[in-house]
Amino acid sequence: MDVTFRVALCRRVNVALADLAGHKDLVDEAVYYFRSNVFFSSFEMKGPADRVLVYLTVFMQLCLVRAVDEGRRGQPAVMTALNALAAATPAVSGEAGFLVPGPFYTAPAEAEREDLRAYLKQLRAALVPRLVEIIFDESGDVSKWWKQFAKLKFMQISTR
Repeated sequence: MDVTFRVALCRRVNVALADLAGHKDLVDEAVYYFRSNVFFSSFEMKGPADRVLVYLTVFMQLCLVRAVDEGRRGQPAVMTALNALAAATPAVSGEAGFLVPGPFYTAPAEAEREDLRAYLKQLRAALVPRLVEIIFDESGDVSKWWKQFAKLKFMQISTR
């Protein structure tokens, strides 16, 4: 099933990149490869899926930083902070505040900006619950294992 069809189908049924027919989606792939990708200081972009993977990796890094900062207040506070971060209107390439600076992304045409913003918001909304599901230990605190990844910089991009 091609990605365009999956995204269109997900928009149609209002499901944020659902796992269709047992296949892993881009969000699952980003979560799976995060631990290895975060150590890269450069990343070769071979196509649009790599751009999405890089965006999600940087957003995950931002979520981990926020989770560590909010972690002292407990799991509900972390979930609230991360959901608010995901619900915020994302900047698109060419605008101040875009998560991935540099020449990796071309600025979209004016007509495409809102579609791209909606897609990025959908990706963020799909990522946060999956991340929250794995970063807490049995005691309800952010796992020490995940805390170490909040200190790293993927591709030298600062998320603080």
